[in-house]
Amino acid sequence: MMSSTYTQLVMNRETLNNLPDIIIPEGFSLRCFKDGDEAVWEHLAGDMCGEGGFDKTIKNHRFFTPERVKMICYKDKPVATATAWDDEAGNADMGMVHMVAVDQEARGKGLGFIVTNAVLHHMKKEGKTSAYLTTDDFRIPAIKIYLKLGFKPDISQEGHSERWDRVIAGLK
Repeated sequence: MMSSTYTQLVMNRETLNNLPDIIIPEGFSLRCFKDGDEAVWEHLAGDMCGEGGFDKTIKNHRFFTPERVKMICYKDKPVATATAWDDEAGNADMGMVHMVAVDQEARGKGLGFIVTNAVLHHMKKEGKTSAYLTTDDFRIPAIKIYLKLGFKPDISQEGHSERWDRVIAGLK
């Protein structure tokens, strides 16, 4: 059980140079959010979206534009999503990877990697030069994807070095 002082782990990607090409598997497509995607986004995000769903979590926020919310679809049905977000602290050169989610039945196909990479490409197109994200200790498959995409653990917060040691040990 997480205590009230629990903070999410942070990962940083110092540069948005040398991003991998975006390769979409046959049968899948990549697109941006469009009106009507709210319910499927909420399904994908599950308990991450909390109370208020898509509108409160994404759409009513000052950082939202439909182009920033990426969707990977299988036969026109969204099965993965991630969002390009601005840095909450106001660093205009830095983007935040936000709300990465893949449908339970579509996991294991590399879609989390692809949709996160698409968000990084979008950030670079917007002029961002670096990115970060927050995650949880137990999200081992996601952490593997983030490491593969060049993110590195941030150990600057108190207690995070020990937590990252446990996470990294769990990856082996």
